[in-house]
Amino acid sequence: MLIEKNICTVSMLPVGEGDCFYIEFELSDCKFTMLIDCGTTACWNTVLKPFLDELIQDGETIDILLITHIDSDHIGGALKLFSAAEYRKIVKTVWFNGLHQIIDNVTNEQSQKTALAYRKLCVAHQHNMHNEDGPISAGQACTLSSLLREHGIAVNTIADGKAITDEIKRYSINEHLTIDFLLPSRICLDQLRKVFSVRMNQAVLGAEIADTPEGENAFENVMLDEKAADEYVEPISAHTTSIENIESWATATFKADHSVTNNASIAICIHFWGRKLLFTGDAPQETLIPALRKWKEKTGNDLFFDIVKLPHHGSGNNNCALLDCLDGRFFLISTDGKKHSHPNKETIAKIICRDSRETRYLCFNYKHPIYYLFCNQNAESMYRYKVIPDNEKIILG
Repeated sequence: MLIEKNICTVSMLPVGEGDCFYIEFELSDCKFTMLIDCGTTACWNTVLKPFLDELIQDGETIDILLITHIDSDHIGGALKLFSAAEYRKIVKTVWFNGLHQIIDNVTNEQSQKTALAYRKLCVAHQHNMHNEDGPISAGQACTLSSLLREHGIAVNTIADGKAITDEIKRYSINEHLTIDFLLPSRICLDQLRKVFSVRMNQAVLGAEIADTPEGENAFENVMLDEKAADEYVEPISAHTTSIENIESWATATFKADHSVTNNASIAICIHFWGRKLLFTGDAPQETLIPALRKWKEKTGNDLFFDIVKLPHHGSGNNNCALLDCLDGRFFLISTDGKKHSHPNKETIAKIICRDSRETRYLCFNYKHPIYYLFCNQNAESMYRYKVIPDNEKIILG
């Protein structure tokens, strides 16, 4: 007789300012794995490649690779991964929304105007996705969609090759392991289409979108530049870093995140033996909160999660109102803190300055100033939380 296992292990790789999560589910008869995002290209040689080498050496595979959205700190490592056959072959399934997935009913024949617009957009918005090691390889595709197309890798098979949205039904690996899709909505993807269409006509009046490799390159390069303005924090906590001010930090307010790429993040809830794991990409709270409430009403689930991956690396723009909507046990904060001052101390304060039904755990993958600020025994005792050392695996049993 098989002995049932119910162990889930989450590893948060240190990939600079980006995201990269490896999740292992131990089932009674097999193991199921997911890799969510791939960090930056700069971390390929130091972090992601050695990690994948270990998987290959151990005979492991990645059952699902989820790239949540088009941003350099989420897709950078994937460019390196899919450029090399020894790494491509360990990935069984890819979930990703690129131009081919979100553009419906368009031609694959591009006019002269369209071809010219694509060339202009690639030049104007070209993102340097490569690190000091140089380009992936001479003549090879420079964007993720083109790499996937070039190597014949099937994308979004659960959606018949089309976009992953919140309309997709629950995905079941078995009765104890399922995945719900919370975002993006069709409206979120429409925003991407509209922005790209506008950029096309700004480049060449009358140009129309065509589903071609050149279009995929232009689309991703444009979207990599469609980032929101710098964050603004209300003055209530702007000038103090003393832990004694923690409760005032928790009342701070932020502007909304207007990034169309963040807004198109694929957000999922994984169910595993009664546990709930929420992975949000960089979804803005203005989009994520209604999605969570809709999901709660539809499924009957409460909004307490065993694991919460904080969107946008703990940014206040994406989290402060969100943390009034949900609660959790382990909060994942993935960033080295060197870009945009993420995570915000106000976000962390918001997590811990609330009544709690159990101890909360703050999980960092770097020891940056915010880590040290909240790694305070008096505060941990008073507010019933614990700071988890960087890179420690989280095991749910």
